Amino acid sequence: MQDNSELAALGFSVSENFLYVFLRSVYPRFPEEWIMTIVQYLKSPSELAFMAAHLGIKDIVLYSDQVDYSSNKIISAPPNLDVLTHALMALVGALAKDKMEKAHLFIRDFILARLPDIDLTELISIPNPLPLLQGILRSEGRGPPETRLIYQSSMNTVLACFEVGIYSDCQLIGEAPGETILIAEEEALRQSIRNFFKLTDNRPSIPLHGNLDFLDFQKFSEPNISLNYYLELAVDHV
Repeated sequence: MQDNSELAALGFSVSENFLYVFLRSVYPRFPEEWIMTIVQYLKSPSELAFMAAHLGIKDIVLYSDQVDYSSNKIISAPPNLDVLTHALMALVGALAKDKMEKAHLFIRDFILARLPDIDLTELISIPNPLPLLQGILRSEGRGPPETRLIYQSSMNTVLACFEVGIYSDCQLIGEAPGETILIAEEEALRQSIRNFFKLTDNRPSIPLHGNLDFLDFQKFSEPNISLNYYLELAVDHV
């Protein structure tokens, strides 16, 4: 019996390409690094195996990694994450060989359907927000970020709270609370960046129904702007 390695390889390739195109189309302002982070999460073995198990693949896949040499028989064993992942990708590959649109719809309906349950603000980290925000504002022709303490409460207690706002050209672009001014300032810088890239709680839901006519595969095959572009602008300004 022929294994599914060839179909799985095709499935991995088709899935990755479609995920990038789809995410770039629905999140056109996201930096390419953020898109990559989401794609890597969605195609991780744990996520794909979770989906494969819920589709019943775990119960029908023919797999074993043990052999009884005394009887020369294969001993069946529960499939691991990698086996489930490859089985799911082989299914995508088989759909792609039949008709590419079927594979794309399958990826959207099952793999991308997990996206609304993911907290992107937790998944996407912004470790050093100040230079990035400086570069972003410079790319928009705006003034540098300015920090202002908006209000504070319960000072000198364990429940102290400070609200810090980030302004540019006298306009509030982000704010966040924190137990110290420094923590609040750093989180406010991150929130300002999220606001610019439209990574907000009230962002529109992604289209997970209907046909895929809205996707321009040629246009969105090109990567989005990199974070390095904004960081280089910040360095040039120093």
